[in-house]
Amino acid sequence: MKTIYKFTLFILICTMLCACSAGAPKTDSVCTLIIDCSAALSADDGGSGKSELLPDDGIIYKSEAVGFSASESVFDILKRELMANKIHFEFNQNPIYLQGIGNIYEGDFGDMSGWVYTVDGESPTVGCADYFPENGDV
Repeated sequence: MKTIYKFTLFILICTMLCACSAGAPKTDSVCTLIIDCSAALSADDGGSGKSELLPDDGIIYKSEAVGFSASESVFDILKRELMANKIHFEFNQNPIYLQGIGNIYEGDFGDMSGWVYTVDGESPTVGCADYFPENGDV
């Protein structure tokens, strides 16, 4: 079996907590968002020089408390946070396909490299634009 180097886009919905006060309607939730390319730290960039773009710890972005509403998909949350933090990213619109984050693109570290997302360490069976995190997901 081939070793597959995949950048791991951890959309870890580690802790979903209601961000509402008692008696208020539950409309907002909180999740943890981590953009992690540490799998690429030990991969060969094929002489492209892309290894120089990798953070020493492999973490491009980490926030412990990202608020979101029930109508936002994982992609909506990711896009909003990347734009707010001025982190370069590219995607195809239809269907949504994430090509690169932080100038690290699919294929930069081998034919099988690319961005994937997980929720609580699991890979959902739908794309990030079709996954809507729920309050209580861990």
